[in-house]
Amino acid sequence: MDPAIIDGRRRGSLPLVMGLLLSVVLMAGCSTMRLAYNQGQHMAYWWLDNYIDVTDEQSPQARDEISRWFRWHRATQLPAYAQSLAQLRQEVLHDGTPAQACRWWGEVTRWRDLAAEHALPAMADLALKLTPEQIEHLQNRYQKSNREFRKDHLQEDHEERQQARLKRSTERAESLYGRLSPEQRQWLAQRMAASPFDAEVSLRERQRRQQDVLQTLRALQAERPAVEQARARVRELVHRLMNSPDAHYRSYHDKLTAFNCELVAQLHNRTTADQRQTAQDKLHGWEKDLRALAAAAES
Repeated sequence: MDPAIIDGRRRGSLPLVMGLLLSVVLMAGCSTMRLAYNQGQHMAYWWLDNYIDVTDEQSPQARDEISRWFRWHRATQLPAYAQSLAQLRQEVLHDGTPAQACRWWGEVTRWRDLAAEHALPAMADLALKLTPEQIEHLQNRYQKSNREFRKDHLQEDHEERQQARLKRSTERAESLYGRLSPEQRQWLAQRMAASPFDAEVSLRERQRRQQDVLQTLRALQAERPAVEQARARVRELVHRLMNSPDAHYRSYHDKLTAFNCELVAQLHNRTTADQRQTAQDKLHGWEKDLRALAAAAES
């Protein structure tokens, strides 16, 4: 199964703070959601500093912008997430279809796009202030990230690669349903063997995105355009990161998404009544956490 849906590891090359922010707000499966979200601002700054080595001069504005983004997100987005979970926890007791799985994946994608759009002004403003040394630091961090990707997804031994994917996918499924039966695990392994997921293709797209980020940042650093022009160019960059201009990759991604939507639906339809009740209970807990987090914005 593709990490984009079950393994939860699709990070790509979203510029600056977005990768961490999205991992914080779409953390379904985390049993300490409230704690993690409340620490999200610190985590986001740490992530940003890790990737671009924030200077003392940049730090106050970066912290302020991250804090501003979280206030907006807590007050306006978390209630919508909670409402969606309320709907999903009713659906989870019944059989599902690939269309339903794709609909929910589309909903998550819409949340991602809205979150990115709201962060664009701050990202563009910070991009204008990056130094050549910081962009080089980012490039080195990308290289390290790619080495980690190869280690996780491109093991030389094919069987080892398959087993690593199966382990990640099984753990993610069990984070919702509880322990899978031997028959369910066997079925999942068989279906994954037929998956069109190709780590080499994913790595090439990952590297394309990274180069796009680096080239855009270097152009902004060299040209120093007006703020509105910079924001427009960062918006175009984010669009390319989320919607690849590579026709071959788009075709691959569409095929993979269709396969995964069917896989998720089929796996769900093979769960027991007890497993579905476990899923409903977890979804209800996450819903309550989100509502409590949103309510804290009003206090």
